[in-house]
Amino acid sequence: MRQYLGHKIQWIVVIVFVVLTVVMKIFFFKFAASSSLSGPQFYPVDNIYWDRFMIDATDSFGSFRNFFITDLFWAASLFGFIFILVRKGSDRDSFFLVFLIILAVIAYTLDCVENYTYLKDPVLINARFLAIIRSLKEVFYGLTFLFAVLKLTKRI
Repeated sequence: MRQYLGHKIQWIVVIVFVVLTVVMKIFFFKFAASSSLSGPQFYPVDNIYWDRFMIDATDSFGSFRNFFITDLFWAASLFGFIFILVRKGSDRDSFFLVFLIILAVIAYTLDCVENYTYLKDPVLINARFLAIIRSLKEVFYGLTFLFAVLKLTKRI
């Protein structure tokens, strides 16, 4: 029974991940279609106040806010999916799994901080802070993926 339940939960995580990926793409394209900006995240952050003004003026669908709210759940499902793959494809090395979870939690926390920063009042947004958070988040996402792939390919 426990194995059956575990298998069912794994499929639920995979399905949630796929569905949320599609939903995020829909929000992204709806946002890009209703705005002069190419996407909800500001790249680069030099014109952050103008970008946010344009978003507030043109985003009648709420795609901007929905994108970042969905991202919170998408990132969690992504890390769940990675964890399932690593557990299935490895020797269940507990030290490595704890290490991977720590990397994923740091990446997820930075992602939450970034999302909150995008959603708060644009006057309060510090572009330099946002750039640092985004860079750190990308580093920890990259490390999480790197170590997961290395473990799955039996390189660690």
